[in-house]
Amino acid sequence: MGYLAQDLRGEGAALSGNNRRLNLAALVSLGLLVVGNLAYPDTAVNVALHAGPIRVSPLALEFVLATPAIAWFVVKNRSRLSWGAIDLFLITALTFVVIRGSMTATNGNELGLALAFGGYIILLYYGAAMVGQNRLKVLFGMLVTMGIIAAAYALVEFVLKDNVLYGGIIKKSLLPFTGTGYHRSSSTLGQPDVLGIFMIQVAPFLIFFFLRAAGKVRTTLWGAAILLVFLALLATYSKGSWITALVLAVAGLGWLVWRRRGLSRRLLILMLVLAVGIGFFTSIFYSTVQAGTISKARTSESIKPREYMWERVPRTFLANALFGAGLYQGNAEIFRVNPAPNLKNRPTAIDNLYMTVIVEQGLVGTILIAGAFWSIGSKGFKTIKASGFTRSWGWPLAASMAAVLIEGVVTSNLMIWPIMVVFWLIAGMLRALTQVSERQENHYDKYDSLSALS
Repeated sequence: MGYLAQDLRGEGAALSGNNRRLNLAALVSLGLLVVGNLAYPDTAVNVALHAGPIRVSPLALEFVLATPAIAWFVVKNRSRLSWGAIDLFLITALTFVVIRGSMTATNGNELGLALAFGGYIILLYYGAAMVGQNRLKVLFGMLVTMGIIAAAYALVEFVLKDNVLYGGIIKKSLLPFTGTGYHRSSSTLGQPDVLGIFMIQVAPFLIFFFLRAAGKVRTTLWGAAILLVFLALLATYSKGSWITALVLAVAGLGWLVWRRRGLSRRLLILMLVLAVGIGFFTSIFYSTVQAGTISKARTSESIKPREYMWERVPRTFLANALFGAGLYQGNAEIFRVNPAPNLKNRPTAIDNLYMTVIVEQGLVGTILIAGAFWSIGSKGFKTIKASGFTRSWGWPLAASMAAVLIEGVVTSNLMIWPIMVVFWLIAGMLRALTQVSERQENHYDKYDSLSALS
């Protein structure tokens, strides 16, 4: 790991004593939130346990268990964060979203979701922003490990044509139409589109470790892991995720050309292996892939529901243009403003992140949210333009977040808990990286790269 130590020289300030132990507790707590949300499809199952009118799920229990250590570590070390416009926009936007969501909630479960939505984002973002200053490599590894596990099980599911672990508890209403001749893998995420998004979230991290690997054995293993993830992505038949992966690949190559950086031999070999591997997989399962890609059933499942909902968005927005319908109320608001027969297969989701924000948060909320994302995005852009360890470790963070925002054109992905959890964890990691970089540039602290790698 010597090459990582060189890249991360100055990554994090050394901790000692009780603060080091508290840092470990916060790291474990973040791991609980991330692993729990990615290893069990909590948002895709029926949970019968309630506390009064509010549904109690593993997700909610994890939040309660993880909050004390993370919150105390952030408060104790708050001076290590440079507070600014990004915090003003983010906290104001979340306050608006939660208050508006609480006002429009029709039952205790929706009220609980609104409160948990804001709480989760604050905890993940600031927890990762603080913990990542000393444990960035561990957080990278956590996401990579969960990605490999989810991808491996996705291929097992593809071969078996059955989600053996979770198939019996996933809500039937959340399963896509089965069509004829194909099965869409959902793995530990419980839904194919969600799995597809997670695969493109984690792919940049795998490529990062592949490009940094020392020795042929490690390079081969990382290359195999990347191929595994892309095959799992194929098995989801999630066209939005496929297109997003293609857009990112083209953008990445264009960036290298623009920056006058040639393709390394290692990267060329990776591209060749992916092309051959995906082509071989497709040829073996040709009839299945064809049915899941261009068949009439697949087209009906993928395109027509979005057209049905999207054309109703403008009128719905105008019905409550200033403050919106409220968190998680957008789908119901579509049909309140545009009455339609309650048909058996009637679409139930807007499936566009930006249209969902406009409908649910109105003009006020949209402006606040746009300000928060602009602030976060500007930091991401600065990291990939920087040099040294900031750029080396910043580009996979920026690429992963960009993937979600691109894919958001066809899915309300940040309203889905596992994707939201990973996104805000990564946003916090990006904040941690920029904080360390700023302190290094200004010579505020002495750094201990070994603590950052532990």
